[in-house]
Amino acid sequence: MFVFLLLTGCPTPDLIANPTGSCEAADDGARTCYHNPVAGDQYLPDCDPPLKRELWRVFAQSNDTSYVIPRPDGDRRLAELCVSDDAELLGLLNTYTLCGTPNIDKINAMKPADALVVTHALHERLDFEAVDYGSNDWGLDPWVPDTDLIDACALNTDPELDAICAAFVPRAEGESCPDMAIMFDETEARGLAELLDELYGVP
Repeated sequence: MFVFLLLTGCPTPDLIANPTGSCEAADDGARTCYHNPVAGDQYLPDCDPPLKRELWRVFAQSNDTSYVIPRPDGDRRLAELCVSDDAELLGLLNTYTLCGTPNIDKINAMKPADALVVTHALHERLDFEAVDYGSNDWGLDPWVPDTDLIDACALNTDPELDAICAAFVPRAEGESCPDMAIMFDETEARGLAELLDELYGVP
């Protein structure tokens, strides 16, 4: 007697409903050489985003909590948000220790709906700035994945940025992820900040 077995794929974790609406993520939210979510974590995009793309991404976990990449603690926009007259938002920021000494365990275990409220508020205030580290080393605030820099460079028309833009390509292909970020000179940092504002649709 022969027994035929129907092979099915491994069961996938149940997806939670997106607290911001019915939109669905186009992918798992991973960004090359920046962050890969743990298997089973669910990327929850903002269904009513204030900008063209998201920097802060919310990932729901199987225990009904979520985390944000990049982590929001320490971001300069919190200085404004933590004196907000929005009582609901201020309550969330205090609950998750984003307005005082950060508790990483709390920040990495936000309720998904709460995390999306926080990231929405951050995106409403997002802008990119060139930062002078001294000794002609410049960076960007906030820092972004190399893939964002490549997309921003696709908008570039300034020959002075051609060399730095070319440097991002092998990094974002992901064959070997670099340990260190690229530093810029002032012209490059200011030019990239403007391109990132354009890419994200910063008003």
